[in-house]
Amino acid sequence: MRPKRVLFVCTGNTCRSPMAEALARRLLGEAAEFRSAGLAAWPGAPASDDARAVVKAYGTTLDDHLARPLDAEALAWADVVLTMTEAQRDVLVRRFPEHAEKTFVLGAWVDAHLTAAGRAPLRVGDLSDPFGLGRAAYERTAETLQALFGALRDVWYNDAKDHGDGDPAGPAGSDARPKGDSMRIALGADHGGFRLKEIVKAYVQSLGHEVIDVGTTSEAAVDYPDYAFPVAEMVARGEVDRGILLCGTGIGMAIAANKVPGVRAALVHDLFSARATRAHNDANVLTMGGRLLGPDLAKEIVRVWLETPFEGGRHARRIEKIAAREARSEGATGR
Repeated sequence: MRPKRVLFVCTGNTCRSPMAEALARRLLGEAAEFRSAGLAAWPGAPASDDARAVVKAYGTTLDDHLARPLDAEALAWADVVLTMTEAQRDVLVRRFPEHAEKTFVLGAWVDAHLTAAGRAPLRVGDLSDPFGLGRAAYERTAETLQALFGALRDVWYNDAKDHGDGDPAGPAGSDARPKGDSMRIALGADHGGFRLKEIVKAYVQSLGHEVIDVGTTSEAAVDYPDYAFPVAEMVARGEVDRGILLCGTGIGMAIAANKVPGVRAALVHDLFSARATRAHNDANVLTMGGRLLGPDLAKEIVRVWLETPFEGGRHARRIEKIAAREARSEGATGR
């Protein structure tokens, strides 16, 4: 059951829980109402400088945030209470045992929704405190929260669509909804990835996408570059929208595909990376290991990777730097 009022709880209410509040509000819009509080918050303290800077890059703000200590009123308001760690949940339940039944760890709570919807869990575990660890730690926290709420929105959106409720309204211009447009996908594998390739091929076609299969056609031994290069070149020339490559581990395919200018191949074996490599790296080729992944997880990785849009912003600047370096290398070799 989808809650109407969600309360995020961390320690000081200056980093994780306000970041969660801001990012959830941005991604999930009016699907629920969001607030935050801290187990040991100093009343009125502002969000940390790094927290404010990081969420701003995601198109939201904590400029007006003032820390709030957790109290009975905040807990009574909430339908569900989400802590950042297991230890925080333990503290909260000891202090407010009457609210134990509606108090969960954020990552585990999202995973429960994903599992109930027949999707693979993210298994992010506890969200550790980024305070004092520098901007990069805050960026990792935001990336994790973005992945959690993006996955939750996918489930809520599809649930609303299946029940005729429409889209749980998101912010204007939000691009977090799963993509329904058909794409042309180039697909290739060597002998180590052949079996999984056939499963992925049928699944991608079931999603409504066109598949161009470059082989291989059996488990007879072949060389992975012979399949990586054709897929990567089709992507680089714009003949297809994306490429998917499989070998035993996915490593060889990624190395080979990334030798083709204009290709950003990413080796992915988990859902968090599947989402992040699209949102942050604009990866246009996905590689996976046929000997490392089961069919269900592989299909879920493919679905998330195909549906996740590139976020642009600061990430676009970084992609441009990679492209510029690539162009210099091509010039130096006379290509």
